[in-house]
Amino acid sequence: IGGLNPEFQITLADENGVTIASTIVGLGSVYSSRPCLREFPVLDKNGDHHAIVTLELYTEDFGEEATDEEEADMRSFYKRITAFLKKYDAKKLLLVDHLAVENKYRQEEYLKECEAQYGYEPGTVHLNVSINRVERLKHSNDQDDFVGSVGVSESVVCMSRVPFQIARTAPCRYTHHCATYHHKASPMTLEAHRETDTLEVVVVSADNLSQTFGRAYIPCIHIQKGANKSRRYPLFTNAGTTKAFVSGYIEITLSTTQRGKATVVDTGYETCLLYTSPSPRDS
Repeated sequence: IGGLNPEFQITLADENGVTIASTIVGLGSVYSSRPCLREFPVLDKNGDHHAIVTLELYTEDFGEEATDEEEADMRSFYKRITAFLKKYDAKKLLLVDHLAVENKYRQEEYLKECEAQYGYEPGTVHLNVSINRVERLKHSNDQDDFVGSVGVSESVVCMSRVPFQIARTAPCRYTHHCATYHHKASPMTLEAHRETDTLEVVVVSADNLSQTFGRAYIPCIHIQKGANKSRRYPLFTNAGTTKAFVSGYIEITLSTTQRGKATVVDTGYETCLLYTSPSPRDS
C-alpha cells in the first residue's frame, strides 16, 4: 500500500459472481501495529445503502501510533458519522473514511455541524407518545359528533409518524355509548430529528387500515423537556380541502428527556404597586 490515503474496494457478489454491492475501504485512520475495527457501509449499484461490513484491519509500519483510548474514540467517531449519513444522506456513505480522517481532531465540532445541517444525531433524542383517549369519532360531516357515530363493533388503531419512522398501537375497541376509549398500552417511542418536525397521529380502522377517521398534527417544537403534558387535539378529515371537517378528538401525552424547552416552575411571590389613571367617575 502507498500514498497518504490508501484505499481498496470490497465487493459482495452472488454465487454466479454478479456484483450485489460494494464499498471502498479507506486506511487513512488506521493506526500502526494494532488491530483496528472499522465498519464500512456497502452500497448497491444504485448507490443505496445495502449492508454494513465490519473489518479488523492491521498494518505494520503504516499509520500513526495510538493508545487503546484513541482507537476506541476513532471507532466511535466512525459509527456516529455512519449513523448520520445512513439516516439523512446515504449517497455520501462511501465518504465516511475521508470525513473521519479530515475531522478526527475536531470530532464534536464536526458532529455539531452535522446536526445543524441534517437534524438531531440518530439515537440521541427519543420522543414518547402515549394515546390516552379517542372520542367523538364520525365517518362523515353529516353525523352527530356528540353521541358517537362509530358502531359498537368498531376497533381502531392509532399510528404515530415522524420523518423516517412510524409506530402503531394495538387495536382497541371504540365504545359507542360513551363515544370514547382509553388506551392503557405503554408509550410508543420514536426518534425526533428536528425541533421543526411535526408528529402526525392517524386514527384508522383496525379492520381496514386504509379507512382513516382523522389526523392530528403536533409540532415537536412545543414539547417541554422532562414534562409529561396531556393535550387534546382535533382530528381532521380531508384537511387542506374544501371538504375538511373535524372528525373527532384525541388526547395525547408527549414527553422527552433529552431535548426540548426546559420546564420552568416559578413558585416565588413578589409585591408590586399598581398605579391607574384617575377615572372620570372619580371626579
